[in-house]
Amino acid sequence: MNTALFIGLVILVGVGLGWVLHQRTMRRMSPILRRLAAEMNGKVESSSLFLMPKLRFSHLGTEVEVSSASTGIAGESRRYTYAKFIGLDFNNFEFRILPRSFQTIGDKWIRQKKPIPTGVDKLDKRLSIYSNNEPLLKATLSARIQADLLLWAEQKTDNRVSDIRNYDDNLIFAVAGDLESYEEYKLLLDTACRFFDAVTKVVSKHSNETNLKRPGSLT
Repeated sequence: MNTALFIGLVILVGVGLGWVLHQRTMRRMSPILRRLAAEMNGKVESSSLFLMPKLRFSHLGTEVEVSSASTGIAGESRRYTYAKFIGLDFNNFEFRILPRSFQTIGDKWIRQKKPIPTGVDKLDKRLSIYSNNEPLLKATLSARIQADLLLWAEQKTDNRVSDIRNYDDNLIFAVAGDLESYEEYKLLLDTACRFFDAVTKVVSKHSNETNLKRPGSLT
């Protein structure tokens, strides 16, 4: 067997295996999303056989998208499931929550990118938390939000927090891997929505206080 044919067969087998796993995930995921859509007056979109279905619904007037995807990190493809809140104004408040890893530890010492210490040992041991506004970030991390983060970070097999951050006008709350059950999707939605509520409450309060301090504002 010549080299070109062998490489072609390896690629074909890889693509075929990927397709089988993709279809298996879709068959498990689609009924759960349809059930959630019925409960939340939302809808499920499935635009292509090659893309995962997406649940869309409204939470307090904000559009939310729920689905799963993969990202390439150091040559690996890692799955994650996410809830994304769309069309927000964070008033220049930026934050990011990542699982503590060799990369985040290296960033701390090499790039001087230091996480914010929360003062909660369980959080600081498992998560690296960054923000351009430490007081707002700490106001967001109420006891309930801390407990929600630890529900994912302290799971038996692994730290399931993948990436929680805002970018452009979106907020994404992502957990590692494909979720396996209706209960896991409900947990994702409950924790993500509470985190969204906490962020928007803090940003709104800060914006109102800033406006009151401007010259000419009524006090």
